[in-house]
Amino acid sequence: MSKNTWSKDRPQKPERDPMLDDLLPLLAADKRSTFAKANVSGLSASTLNNWQNGKVRRPQGVSIQMAYRMLGYELKPVPVSNVVQLNRRRA
Repeated sequence: MSKNTWSKDRPQKPERDPMLDDLLPLLAADKRSTFAKANVSGLSASTLNNWQNGKVRRPQGVSIQMAYRMLGYELKPVPVSNVVQLNRRRA
């Protein structure tokens, strides 16, 4: 039985969710209080504070979607032009 080895071109998992990097500036630009944002979004104020303080690195997808909705955005799939194709080898 041969051992599988990862490709050197394999994408690496980021330290923090990139969606959170996109969301935090939008949350900071919103002038409402954290309590008001939590009340409108359905998230807890501690969740929003933990995102902003860096205590959470990979939030739940549904929580991100609720925050975007509160800010007036909607998540939709968008096609990209630079799709990474991995070479698949058969043993």
